[in-house]
Amino acid sequence: MNFKKLGLYILTLTILLFSYHFLFVKNSNISHFAYVDSQKLMKEYKGMLELNETLEQKGRELKASLDTLSMELQNDIKKYEKDRSSMSERERKTNEELIGRKQQQFFQYKASLEEKAKSENQKIVSSELIKINGLIAEFGKANGYSIIFGTTDGNILYANPEIEITNEVLLFLNNKYDSGK
Repeated sequence: MNFKKLGLYILTLTILLFSYHFLFVKNSNISHFAYVDSQKLMKEYKGMLELNETLEQKGRELKASLDTLSMELQNDIKKYEKDRSSMSERERKTNEELIGRKQQQFFQYKASLEEKAKSENQKIVSSELIKINGLIAEFGKANGYSIIFGTTDGNILYANPEIEITNEVLLFLNNKYDSGK
């Protein structure tokens, strides 16, 4: 009977020690988790703000260039419409074909420029996002985080606001940006 009680006592003690180790000792070095509001980072990070301004300026320049070409085409059409009544059938047909080709060339050129600008913008933004992710990884390592989640469009349905570190990461990113200028 003593051996049974002793065996039960040792088994209970072993289970308690194992539970203590599993719940407290092993988990004392559990990963440090946090999350950032990715949209806020993109809206308030100085590097992204400057990048957006640069891309918008390029867009304005492209639009101005296309507007000039479009205006030239519109002037050609207006001139044709004004002079059409005094033209022979052959001259009208020639001018219509010429204007049609100019329109087609303009739209092809416009589509080509827009596609090229879109592709370049995607490359530039992608490069900046890779840089941002690298800086966030640097921040995470320096501050003992194992995982930093980014919230975008509901991919995290709930997180305790106490583990949101958006402002800290934003400060880190903006300081790195300022020091790199």
